[in-house]
Amino acid sequence: MKSFLLVLAFLFFGATGFSQTTVIVNFKDLDKDIQKYIHKNYDGYTVYQAKQQMDNKGNVLYSDVYVSKGTEKYELTFDKKDNFVKKDIVMEASKAEPAKVDATK
Repeated sequence: MKSFLLVLAFLFFGATGFSQTTVIVNFKDLDKDIQKYIHKNYDGYTVYQAKQQMDNKGNVLYSDVYVSKGTEKYELTFDKKDNFVKKDIVMEASKAEPAKVDATK
């Protein structure tokens, strides 16, 4: 029983030592290299959100910048050295009515 409690305590306190926090930031507060990349490669797009994942010491682990132009929406990810990593399409939640099913059949 003592070893079980010791393992639980280790898991709990160990997990909190590696906690991460997501912070919403202003685009102008991002590193200049990220800003230059977006201005160069996404000219005409609007930045509608920027987030940074931080470790428990306040160091940036990665940054996500959300851009849109018309119906196109992308999530751009940059690593902790501000290098572009990937682009994902942001999908809007469907506003369609759920299908009606006749449960009597």
